[in-house]
Amino acid sequence: FDVHYYDLHLTVNDQYRTIAGYNTIYAKAVSPHQRIQLDLFANLQVDSIISKGKQLTFKRDSNALFVHLPTQVSANEYYSLSVYYQGKPKTAI
Repeated sequence: FDVHYYDLHLTVNDQYRTIAGYNTIYAKAVSPHQRIQLDLFANLQVDSIISKGKQLTFKRDSNALFVHLPTQVSANEYYSLSVYYQGKPKTAI
């Protein structure tokens, strides 16, 4: 898939050094697919992933999320999904 843009909404808690919010991903399929991989550090907890008002299923493997879309997306089809997450980001070295 080809990401057209990310719409990031975060609340930052300076006192506890945590974040919470969601990222809506707007993309175009370059080939038919029903599953996508997203990267998100393992220390951030995914609360839900939503597309077209429906909660999507996903599997986590370390820093990767494998998201199952409700239907197969056709080549050149536009779609979006929102990933809701929270946690304590890693501190930069």
